[in-house]
Amino acid sequence: MRPPPGRPGRRHRPALATALLAAAGVLLTPAPGTAAPAPPVAGCAPVAFAGTGTPGRGGDGAAATAATLHDPAGLATDAAGRLYIADSANRAVRRVTPGAAGAAPVIATFATTDFAPYGLAVGPDGTVYVSGEGKAVSLRPDGKGTKTLLTEAGRHDAVAVGGDRSVYVSGGTGGGLRRIPPGGKAPVRHFAGTTVGALAADGGGNVYAVVDGRVRRIDHDGRATPVPGAARLTAGDVHGLAVTEDGSLFYPSPRARTSGTAPLNRPWGTALAPGGRLYVSDQAAHRVYVVARPVLVPGRLRVTSGPHGHATGDVLKGVTGKGTTVTAHSEPVRGVLVQQANGLFSYTPRENFSGTDAFTATITDACHNATTRTVLVRVVAKPLPRAG
Repeated sequence: MRPPPGRPGRRHRPALATALLAAAGVLLTPAPGTAAPAPPVAGCAPVAFAGTGTPGRGGDGAAATAATLHDPAGLATDAAGRLYIADSANRAVRRVTPGAAGAAPVIATFATTDFAPYGLAVGPDGTVYVSGEGKAVSLRPDGKGTKTLLTEAGRHDAVAVGGDRSVYVSGGTGGGLRRIPPGGKAPVRHFAGTTVGALAADGGGNVYAVVDGRVRRIDHDGRATPVPGAARLTAGDVHGLAVTEDGSLFYPSPRARTSGTAPLNRPWGTALAPGGRLYVSDQAAHRVYVVARPVLVPGRLRVTSGPHGHATGDVLKGVTGKGTTVTAHSEPVRGVLVQQANGLFSYTPRENFSGTDAFTATITDACHNATTRTVLVRVVAKPLPRAG
């Protein structure tokens, strides 16, 4: 999974909030003391994004929903928003490209492998990393050319790329976690842990892993600490893990549901894409689903304050998601935040203030999806009128 941008070595602490996306078969690790997720809401089920539901291998060059997959496993996205699918039983990596001007996304075979792929990750330079039965390899961004062998022997369920471009590979039951440094020239380092499953990496050099049934954060020195609020998981229960820009963790759970009644058959991969979309693969259903997370846009607001009074600027106009509500967590220091009748907020700077102010807010939609962001408010003084 593609890590969000960040500085190598930065201390990155997960922002754990109430459980989200329960309707999508995906759970967010909750903070201690927060409420349990609300039950799924009618009409909030994720939408099929790729695969017809019938096992097979076909449909290259056509709409992704008309293509056939066979046991789709790991997922990853690149900077262009393209989705990569580990089509495990077909021993192939499929790539779905967003359609232009509202056209349907198109699927194609990105590369073939000589093993069943399960884990996928995309590095900052577009290199695609694939792990599975017997080995882990890297592929050029164009999918052509020689595959570079990173490690072999054993089954590798998941792969992730750290902030320093080190590659992490999980070894499944008894296999532990391996770190392969950039270039793969130094010895592979093995970390402790009896059973290591799903992996994800952030932009600060941290890797998140399901180790012996616990979600743990592993720093660059190999120190593993439990993630607060993450539930204990049954071995083999979670195969996919995704980390957001604010450090929130998503993982698919067989106990969650794709609708009010039908559970996911065998959820596996999880990937986040630009724009807040979340992808989940269902291996037994031979499909990939998509659900939209609410997005807060813009993250920055410009307000002009005149010399004779204050100007008021509306904020949070770009909130998306049906039935959206907005809750402010913190008050700005140099201005006043007021919620309007339409549910949005307005910001009024204090007299004679110019500079940058900030507040945080959470938006929640009718499907219990939520996200928290910091909104920066830049206040600039209105120029005085020229004399004469």
